[in-house]
Amino acid sequence: MKNVILLVGLMMIGNGYGQVSKIVKQAPANYLVALHSENQAIVESAIFYSVKFKLFYEDQDCEALGNELKELSINGKSETIRLKAFLAGYFLNSPELLAKIEKVNYKDSNLFFQMLADTLQEKILADRSE
Repeated sequence: MKNVILLVGLMMIGNGYGQVSKIVKQAPANYLVALHSENQAIVESAIFYSVKFKLFYEDQDCEALGNELKELSINGKSETIRLKAFLAGYFLNSPELLAKIEKVNYKDSNLFFQMLADTLQEKILADRSE
């Protein structure tokens, strides 16, 4: 009986992992949909969560997200969207810079983007002094 319970438990864990894995693989496509929204708050949120996603799931392919963020950094509907898209795209395409960001559950998107801007500024200043 214990063996049956253990087997069922392992199967449930395996199925749960499969579901999480499926959700993780679908996330970039979902963020892309949100980046095309007419609602600017949704676009800003998608930009924020795109970077957070890449921070925690470094191995996931986010090339399409990076391309869309580049597009938004040029043609976004507001300065805020363009700036946040630029920062997000820069970090998505710079794994060494993204690795400098502490992996915690950031809640405040404005503070998060300020931290990204500060990190980028530090990199630029360090590059200039070399």
